[in-house]
Amino acid sequence: MLWILVILPFVPIVIYTVVFITAVKLGMSIAGRKGMARWKGGLIGALIVYLPVFWDHIPTYLVHQYYCLTEVDFQINKTPEQWKAENPGVAETLTWSDELSPRYEAPGVVLGRVLNERFVHVMKQKNPVLLPISISYDEIIDVKTNDVMAISTRVGSGYGQFSVGGEGAWKFWVGAESCFPKKIEGETIFSLKKSFKTMGIKQ
Repeated sequence: MLWILVILPFVPIVIYTVVFITAVKLGMSIAGRKGMARWKGGLIGALIVYLPVFWDHIPTYLVHQYYCLTEVDFQINKTPEQWKAENPGVAETLTWSDELSPRYEAPGVVLGRVLNERFVHVMKQKNPVLLPISISYDEIIDVKTNDVMAISTRVGSGYGQFSVGGEGAWKFWVGAESCFPKKIEGETIFSLKKSFKTMGIKQ
């Protein structure tokens, strides 16, 4: 029975390959009978089988690379030390816990967590094109002033992690590795999140 489980994932690949080759040969044959160049018929047959399954593969990869070059970014608008200097004595009144942070909900927020009485960590997301491309924004926000302390932008593609999802989720070959911004002086959005969260008194 184990051999069946090993072979089973390859069955669709074999079937698709057979259909693809058959379509190419059939296209060449029809083209030859009609006096057309056989390669043109083969190309048409190949596209008829290829496009319904793989039409979004190359476009997704190319658009993913474009957004990786133009959108990925990490900005620190205010460090914890700068915030403390501008709000003397406030940090010492805040409380935090090692337990999972309470959820924070607001318009446009995909996932949000309360860090303490002043700060939240939110993730926002947009899908700019009709392809499985997603641009995700992680922000640390002072909920009293709505000032963004830091924002990190990353790009993902495909029908898995950081993706659009939907009916094409079975297309595991679509997409590329997610693009993350570089650190700034050793900091990431997640190390800053911890620093803003752990201000004040641990409960």
